[in-house]
Amino acid sequence: KKCEVVCQTSRNNFGDNRLKESQIYAAWTENDSLRKNSTSGGIFAALAKTIIEKGGAVVGSTLEGKECHHIIITNTKDIIKLQGSKYLASSLEGIYQEIEKKLSSGLVLFSGTGCQCAGVIAYFKNNKYKANLITMDIVCGGYPSKILIDKFYEEYEDVSQIVSFREKDKYILKVLRNNKVTDIKEKNLPLHGFNCELTNRYNCYNCQFAKGHRKTDITIGDLWNYNIFKDEHVKGISTVIIHSKLGETLLKESNINIKQIDWSDSIDYCKRIVYGKTPIFLPRRMLKRNAKKMKNDRFKKLYCIDIKIKDVDLFIFRIYRYIVMRANKIIAKLYTKYIINKNKIGDSNE
Repeated sequence: KKCEVVCQTSRNNFGDNRLKESQIYAAWTENDSLRKNSTSGGIFAALAKTIIEKGGAVVGSTLEGKECHHIIITNTKDIIKLQGSKYLASSLEGIYQEIEKKLSSGLVLFSGTGCQCAGVIAYFKNNKYKANLITMDIVCGGYPSKILIDKFYEEYEDVSQIVSFREKDKYILKVLRNNKVTDIKEKNLPLHGFNCELTNRYNCYNCQFAKGHRKTDITIGDLWNYNIFKDEHVKGISTVIIHSKLGETLLKESNINIKQIDWSDSIDYCKRIVYGKTPIFLPRRMLKRNAKKMKNDRFKKLYCIDIKIKDVDLFIFRIYRYIVMRANKIIAKLYTKYIINKNKIGDSNE
């Protein structure tokens, strides 16, 4: 019953929206090579480099073949394997045992989603070497179903691997196709299916880990506010939120340029930092059935929202979804302003 115990523990008091308990920054690494290979500002890569140079180990997700899973690295040459956004679930099978082995001999930096980090924190809370564990979570948009990937590889039989999902702020699916790296230019399930949020795990639609102040040491994400540090956005820039002294020390020891910003500078443009609720639509509840019963082209239209007016029934859903999502954005915006204002007067336990 260890899984049940750890899972329950991980959900308790992971975070809240007492924003004054954490510090938020705009940040980017001064190492141009690490920054170039990163989705945004290269913060994870810079922190990983610092940890490894201290004799520690780094844990993060990587794409290998048709799978995404967590691995542990101890060589700076391997940091590139862990860089970049992956819009699919990463398997943690076997990684806890590897972390346990490394903790006794030095620092271990674990990078993952909020729920993955919460699980690691809960699992190692009584470990005598827990002071060596540093956790860094990402601002997460939810876990999409593996059905998206499986359907994609059925459609593109000549693709052997997804190489990347993004180049800075451009969403481009790059794949290894007939042994050559190429772009998938048309709408596709791994990328557009993720963005449409119609296949996420049910708990992702009311994420308990989307909080401004968290149990992790560091939270990182994209800084989508193009009105500040305009010259840096071309190379990539990140939002970094520090939750602990350990996280603050690591950030300042790394080759990273940090600029303190207001919370509104980031969360006004990325509500997911503090607000984890999105609507659940009928296609999500019917996902398994649709995957089996629907023709592939219709399935792709629906779950990529690649719907034209001639697809009458799907087009009605598209309009309905647009209205509901717009309403949710308004609610999220109001909630964000409420949190910011409440923290200004020092009264938020949300």
